[in-house]
Amino acid sequence: MMVSLFRRYQAVVMFGLVGGIGFLTDAGTLSLLHEIFGWGSIEARAVSFPVAVTVTWLLNRNLTFSRSPVTSSRYIGYFLLQGLGALVNFAIFSALVRSMIPVLSLPVPALAVGSAVSMFLTFFGCRLVIFAESRA
Repeated sequence: MMVSLFRRYQAVVMFGLVGGIGFLTDAGTLSLLHEIFGWGSIEARAVSFPVAVTVTWLLNRNLTFSRSPVTSSRYIGYFLLQGLGALVNFAIFSALVRSMIPVLSLPVPALAVGSAVSMFLTFFGCRLVIFAESRA
């Protein structure tokens, strides 16, 4: 029981660390393309998001979810799940920023709530669907 609880906690922490690396990859790629190469924000974001998702896919597959087999359908599912997480994040962020709740209508707290909800959504989606058979 304790080992199972430790493994679950370890996976959540690792998923969060990988998410941080993904954020840095996304922001770094976006900045490089926009600031150094002069791309527009939208075009740069259209490249930075898939790059970050691919980095997190590889790290989560190898570090968080015990080297699951690589299949194109699993990667596509992961990519779609991350896209859903991004939509949930943005929807929550937008709703809170437009709300009348004083603290939560500020950008950073709204971003934190949206990110936390989408992280748990994508973590459980990965754990229960995308990488399900790799949990022994």
